[in-house]
Amino acid sequence: MARRSLCIAILGILVTGSGRASTFIEIPMPELIRAADAIVLGRVESIEGALTTDNRVHTYVRLQLEEVLKGDLAFASLTLRQAGGRVGDLEVSIHGSPRFQLGERVLVYLTRSADGSWHTSHLAMGKFGIVWDPATRRELAVREFGEGRVFSPRGRRLPPRDARSLRELRDQVRALAGAEEDAAPAMAPAGGPAESILAAQGATEFNLVMPERRWFEPDVGVPVGFFIDAVGDVDLGATMSTAVVEEGLAAWTAVSSASIELFNAGVATLVAQNTCDGESQIMFNDPFNEVDPPVGCAGTLALGGGCSTPSQNKEVNGVSFRRQTEGNLVFADGFSSSCAFKLPCNFAEVATHEIGHALGLAHSSEVLGETDPKLSGATMYFRVQFDDRCGSLEPYDADALTSLYPLVRFCGDLNGDGEIDILDVVIYRRALLELAPGFGQTGRCSVVGGQLDCDQADADRLRDDLAGLAQIENVCAAFFGGTQPSPVLEDLTPCNRFITDSWEFDVGGGQHVLIRADTVDSATAADLRFSGDCGPQEIAGDEEIACTFPPPAFKCPEFEFTAPTDATCTLHINIFPGASACASVETAGYVLTVEADDAPVDLTFVRDDSVP
Repeated sequence: MARRSLCIAILGILVTGSGRASTFIEIPMPELIRAADAIVLGRVESIEGALTTDNRVHTYVRLQLEEVLKGDLAFASLTLRQAGGRVGDLEVSIHGSPRFQLGERVLVYLTRSADGSWHTSHLAMGKFGIVWDPATRRELAVREFGEGRVFSPRGRRLPPRDARSLRELRDQVRALAGAEEDAAPAMAPAGGPAESILAAQGATEFNLVMPERRWFEPDVGVPVGFFIDAVGDVDLGATMSTAVVEEGLAAWTAVSSASIELFNAGVATLVAQNTCDGESQIMFNDPFNEVDPPVGCAGTLALGGGCSTPSQNKEVNGVSFRRQTEGNLVFADGFSSSCAFKLPCNFAEVATHEIGHALGLAHSSEVLGETDPKLSGATMYFRVQFDDRCGSLEPYDADALTSLYPLVRFCGDLNGDGEIDILDVVIYRRALLELAPGFGQTGRCSVVGGQLDCDQADADRLRDDLAGLAQIENVCAAFFGGTQPSPVLEDLTPCNRFITDSWEFDVGGGQHVLIRADTVDSATAADLRFSGDCGPQEIAGDEEIACTFPPPAFKCPEFEFTAPTDATCTLHINIFPGASACASVETAGYVLTVEADDAPVDLTFVRDDSVP
């Protein structure tokens, strides 16, 4: 995920893997040499991914030095700290990172961070692999951009494999570096990482080319939120920065044929790119100094990255996708307000394009002279358009999104019993909890309405079949908390119908458990009782306390106990029309509260309208 900037000339984009990108304008070689703190030739000795105590994922690449072309580095080895990597089932990808392989000879342009660590200048722009070319019988320095492209300020497109004579590049570096002896950096430590390491994992390569990945949340109707830096871009200002990002989010959400929904999740709590904290963030002004300084209007415009879980996979339209759990963007600082990227409309176009990468979309085409107007005119084309489209999409973009996130229907027989009923809702809700345990009742219930998440036609068709079932909003409310704020409404017709709802919840041994059912209003007040068990503990309640409605005539059930063991409890709510005339109580309502040690517990609605 990243951004673009077209400054003095043409904007550049580097894309890795499945199309997520960091955005560059190529820095001409003389300027890149001058900007580097050190330039060395060496061989990769070791590669190790590590999770540090500040919850960041780094990869440490140790080089055995052969030659120092620039800088005062008087030792035999040097360790680079590159953002991102893999430790166990956690992978953090910083798009546009260079690739390193064990034993590989490399020529690297290095930048020294404020903490003394070293990394390649402008990610992949600062790393060349050394290879032997049998055709010319000479060594080449090869800079790999993978599937991506970088544009130079002169508009010259670089090939995917930027190969140069190693001898000529060495001579160029020596000539320019020799004139800057007074600017040599202080000696850096030759050892490994100084951070405290929580976990480490060796590797034979460092390669953050992105595999195919997508968000799984839309598959169960959960929207994907991006937290936005409240400060905003230093030139655009907070209000305009937020507005153009929201324009990009809205453009993708508006594709009615796709299941994805994006929203502004609020103010970002800023963390570094290579941290997985569960929040997708869009940050401005490079708050953690993760982007190397620009050279005029050239350099790294923004970094895009994300977190994924390699162990979770899903097939969509014949393609296997890894689960994306986070997508982060950070805009660089230091670019002049005269750079075209700073215009709000262009900013919105770039934001929309890069949000598309955050969703898992690749470029429509990476052919400079693309003749298919549907591909070349797409917002996801590899070059920005800057044609006043701002945050909008073209037909290709909508089609690509629909293929990646096809509409999902929750009106299915999920348990295979031949019926679409409340049990299918329970299965769906459990899947929802696994994906978004902290999403909450209010947001979820406001996203998907209607019985069983069906469209209106199916909801109408099923209403008679599902008469007496709790409304989907109530199931949703109960599924996310111990107290059910929305009443469960039960149809008591025909006259004197007896209804039982069944719920499940978990308690721990020794916890004090309180269960209470209460009426909602006088019009729907019915006789409530409950029964069930928590392992060896029997549950029973009838008329222990006064109901809220209608006082003081009605009594409601309440039961307290100390759980003897850890258990999954089953609770049956029995609902009777009562002594009043049947016609006056056609619908009964109740609110259920279950607490363990004074805290609400999660309830699962497992059965409706039946006698256990």
